Amino acid sequence: MLTASKGTISYGEEEGPEVLFLLRSGKVKLERVSPAGQKLTLAIVERVSFFGEMSLLGQSLVGTQAVAIEDAVICAMSCHDLPIIDA
Repeated sequence: MLTASKGTISYGEEEGPEVLFLLRSGKVKLERVSPAGQKLTLAIVERVSFFGEMSLLGQSLVGTQAVAIEDAVICAMSCHDLPIIDA
């Protein structure tokens, strides 16, 4: 569990997430910087919502960042944290 103050970046433009985030409280803005240097808001995530899930499905999120726009509590789960289910 991570406590993020307003303005904290959960993941940056260079790395992209490799985990699934659950926002327990607060708000997070997902944004991308255009080639012209303009910040584009992709989504505003509110409490009890997931974000970063596209990286678990194989889609690269390099070039995006998640920024707390108010104090937030965030849980992060990697693929290694998820149980393996044998069929």
